[in-house]
Amino acid sequence: MAVRRILATSAAVGILALLVGTPTAAADPAPDCGPDQATAVNDAIRHEHHDPRTYAPWNPAPVGGSNFDSCADLSAVVVSIDNPRPSSPRQGFLFHRGTYIGTVLTDSRPFTTLDTAASTKNTAILLFTSGKTCSSCHDGTVVPVRYFWNGVTAVMADPAPGPQDWPLGS
Repeated sequence: MAVRRILATSAAVGILALLVGTPTAAADPAPDCGPDQATAVNDAIRHEHHDPRTYAPWNPAPVGGSNFDSCADLSAVVVSIDNPRPSSPRQGFLFHRGTYIGTVLTDSRPFTTLDTAASTKNTAILLFTSGKTCSSCHDGTVVPVRYFWNGVTAVMADPAPGPQDWPLGS
C-alpha cells in the first residue's frame, strides 16, 4: 500500500507542476555594453567632423556595411559624406565595445565597404577598391584589409592598398 501512495502522490505532483508551470531560471539580463550604433557613430563624427579631402561632413547613416556590436571587442561602421555620389569618400570607424577608437585609415577612400560575412566579434575586414576607371565600372582591384583587437587596441593586420585615383565620372 505504501508503494501505491508514493506513486499516486508523485503523479499528483507531476500533474500539478504541469498545470502551474515549473519554475525556470530567470534569463540573464542583457549585458551592459556600450551605446547603440546611432549614438556611437554620432560620437565618432564629433571626433572626425568631416572628410579631410572635401571638408564635407560625415553622414551618420552606414553605407558599405556595418557589423556594429556594442559588446564586441572590435566592430566597424563605414560612412560617407552628406549627399554622397557613388565615388564620394568613405571612412571606416572602429569601435571597441561600442566606444569609438579611430578610423581605419587616415585618408578617406571611395568604394570602401565592410565584409560583414567575414568579420567577427574581434576582427573587422574592410574591402578597399582601387584602380576603378569610373564609379559605375566593374573594374579595379578589391583588397581586403583585416583589423583585429589584440587585447589593448585595434591592429591593422594587412597593408593598405595604394590610394584610389578619384574617378572623374560619377
